Amino acid sequence: MLTPSLAGDIAYADAWIKEAEAGYINATIDYAEGYKAYESILDDFYDEMTTITTIKPYMVGPGNHEANCDNGGTGSYTTSVCMPGQMNFTGFRNHFRMPSNESCGLENFWFSYDVGMVHFVQIDTETDLGHGLVGPDEPLGGTEDAGPFGLMNQQINWLTNDLATVDRSKTPWVVVTGHRPWYSSGSICTNCSLAFEPLFLEYGVDLYMAGHFHVYERMTPIANQVSDPNGLNNPSSPWYIVNGAAGHYDGLDSFTLPLMPYHVYGLSTNDGVYGWSMLTFHNCTHLTQSFIASNNNSVLDSATLYKNRTCGSPSNSASSSISSATSTTRSATGSATGSATGSSTSSTTNSATSSATRSATGSATGSAAGSATGSATGSTTGISSTV
Repeated sequence: MLTPSLAGDIAYADAWIKEAEAGYINATIDYAEGYKAYESILDDFYDEMTTITTIKPYMVGPGNHEANCDNGGTGSYTTSVCMPGQMNFTGFRNHFRMPSNESCGLENFWFSYDVGMVHFVQIDTETDLGHGLVGPDEPLGGTEDAGPFGLMNQQINWLTNDLATVDRSKTPWVVVTGHRPWYSSGSICTNCSLAFEPLFLEYGVDLYMAGHFHVYERMTPIANQVSDPNGLNNPSSPWYIVNGAAGHYDGLDSFTLPLMPYHVYGLSTNDGVYGWSMLTFHNCTHLTQSFIASNNNSVLDSATLYKNRTCGSPSNSASSSISSATSTTRSATGSATGSATGSSTSSTTNSATSSATRSATGSATGSAAGSATGSATGSTTGISSTV
């Protein structure tokens, strides 16, 4: 079962001011006319994606470029050029319908769902970090002046409960997606690490995929800034991957040198290669992540994570076991330009069963695209995180 997903910066419509100033588009930069350019970019992206979103659940999460129409302030422009419906994540909140009700999350900001043998969790790295921490898109956190959207500690309390109640006999793999990374050789979100990493370690999250930083970077499993001594051979720490390299008219970013000690492989502006990630869940013990070049579908990087689990025994711990199964997850890391090249549309699904509590619903048209909980016997699904 293919389930495309983008963890933020869905169409980069808020770059319209920058694009207009650079001559990419013809637009009047003011309150009266500017909204047309912003909405036009969004509409074009949604139209392009209908070949996928009309037939597949399309999972989204919040990124900083969903917050307001002014790209966090471009030049001398502020949100004064934005219509009310183009601020405070309003479009993002109303255009999509993610399974937050089914998973007791909040709107399109945080939620979870099961596909095959994988429990996917979408977190909000932009607002609502809890513990008194200021999110990077919140007032005092940056230039977006958006949120928060939940009660005090609501996201953290939800995440704690969600991870604690994962049935590892059914979904041995736990994959979390969020917009911002806290491990990379470049842009990081320190407050995100303080909010989320302790829970990842406590509940045995297997993989965290992020974007925001316009590179591809595969790292080692890490705990509290230290690489796991086991590497990918049964680590006790989460594996961290950043893939914000699906495409952007500005090109890719550069790594900050020297590279971090946990850096293993990366692609940056020096390489000029856009691409997406494919996750293959061979069974309850082996997961392969591959970076696929968008221009020719060649595999430029691949690595396999091994977890020492005995398939068949129920448990909630990180070393739990489950019944043996095989599934493939295609992680199409979203395009910062809003193009559909970051998503795969092929799928091989043995079966798809609906789940009342973990349904993967929602589409780019804002309707519930139906529950899509893949079979644990050979389902293909897709996730993604964006820049």
